[in-house]
Parts: sequence; C-alpha cells; structure tokens
Amino acid sequence: MKKLIAFFLVGLLVACSGISIKPDDKILTTLQMSSISTTGYLIAKNNPDYIPGFMDWYSDFLALEELASIQDKYKAGISELSKLMTDDPFLQMQIKNAMNMLEIAVEGPTCLDELDRYREIVDYFMLGVASASS
Repeated sequence: MKKLIAFFLVGLLVACSGISIKPDDKILTTLQMSSISTTGYLIAKNNPDYIPGFMDWYSDFLALEELASIQDKYKAGISELSKLMTDDPFLQMQIKNAMNMLEIAVEGPTCLDELDRYREIVDYFMLGVASASS
C-alpha cells in the first residue's frame, strides 16, 4: 500500500507542477481537491486503526478559532501523520513535496488570511479519511 501512496504522490507532484494556489485564491482546483482527498483515503485505508483518532482530531480542529490554537493542532496532526510513515523516508519526502506544491507548511497557517486555505485542505484530506471508513 505504501508503494501505491508513493506512486500517487509522485503523480500528484507531476500533475500539480504547473498548478499552485496563490495566497489570495480561495478555491482549490479539482485536481488538487481530488489529490488531497485521495491521499487521505489511502493513508486511512492503509492505517484503519487510526481513523477514529483522525476523526477526533478533525472535530477538535474545526472547533478552534484562535490562530495559535489552530497552528498547534495542525502541527500535532502533521506530527502524528508523519509517525505513520517513519519507516519510509521516500514517502515522507513526497508528502513534504506535495505540501510545497500546495504552498502549505508543516507549521500551519501563519496569519488569519491563510486559515480558510488550510481548513479547506484539511477538509478534503478528511473527506478521504471518512471515505476509507465506509
């Protein structure tokens, strides 16, 4: 399954090489939405025991309103996600590359103007996670 995820992320990088989100854009492209939700689906499908934790994290994330709290919760989620792939440095690199293509950072949003973009990306990732639990 990890090879499938790595293959998908490489495809994401190739497909998104000319597509990026500008800081003032509010809407992800269809390709980006599909890529993000598929990544969430594949990671959850490969790690079904973690789905309840993903869902709890997401519920908490949605309830937050202060930038510092959102940053902390986002970083904690990225940290937990990276632990699922500690034995695969290539996959970790690909996820970091995908984050660069989407112009998002491991640290999370740095200002209030970025919140909507980060929330939208998390929403589509979690859509994939929810689909894996069906």
